Amino acid sequence: MTWGSDLITGPANRVIATMQNGVEVMRFGGLQTGSRPSPFQIVEQCDMYRLRRYFPDGANDPSRPPLILVPTMMMSANVFDVTRDQGAAGVLRELGAEAHRFS
Repeated sequence: MTWGSDLITGPANRVIATMQNGVEVMRFGGLQTGSRPSPFQIVEQCDMYRLRRYFPDGANDPSRPPLILVPTMMMSANVFDVTRDQGAAGVLRELGAEAHRFS
């Protein structure tokens, strides 16, 4: 392969891949999955942090031990609540804990 052909095939391959991705988004109905994040309430906030309480409707139940989720500095704090049924906040609630998260 010569140097000049890379200048043409590289961008052409990217255009084709972008078109294929666009067709798949149209075919499968976009990027919506129907999943929802867990409900939360911000219970404490200052310049340095926010403390979220997940599922505030059942808060302060003495039978649920409180757990505080603290993300690493290189990770988004939303990783604990990707989906309501499969995120850490939802799973911990099903296991009987009350989840809180610092961000």
